Amino acid sequence: MSFKRSILELASSISTQEFTVEDIRKLVQEDFPRLKASDLHAKTYKAMWVLKQEGFFTCEPSGEGRRLKKWTLTPKACSVIESTSPEAQVSNVSHQEGMTDLISYLKGRLSDFSAQLAILSAEVQQYHDLSKEFPNLSPKLNTIFQEAKQKAVVYQGRMRAIENTLSEIER
Repeated sequence: MSFKRSILELASSISTQEFTVEDIRKLVQEDFPRLKASDLHAKTYKAMWVLKQEGFFTCEPSGEGRRLKKWTLTPKACSVIESTSPEAQVSNVSHQEGMTDLISYLKGRLSDFSAQLAILSAEVQQYHDLSKEFPNLSPKLNTIFQEAKQKAVVYQGRMRAIENTLSEIER
């Protein structure tokens, strides 16, 4: 997923539909933990500005200061997010081509998540190996080691949900 797409989806997850660059940066930081804070802030701002130019965001002064701006999603952004969400894709697939295509779609997602889990598992193992090989490096690796483990758990949960769904469909 592209950085801009990540920002668009994260912005849509904010219940008030109003946010600042800092709000989005904090959310993006979880998905891009290896970027330095200054680089992440600049990249987030640039991506949000491009999304504004493309008609996905509006930006107005918040009244709390000259530099602090309130950003909102436009109707264009909402329709793009709705039409490309996994739920909409599943709905379109199931309504258009039946249950067989839904099962194929879910199996494809399961395969994608399985591949991501394999990559994350290798990453976790490498951090563990590096920590053992270089104990002085261990404190610096601990944060990204923990983040990789948490992401692996998320993928395991997604896989389990799809497996359970497939089981229910095939009954």
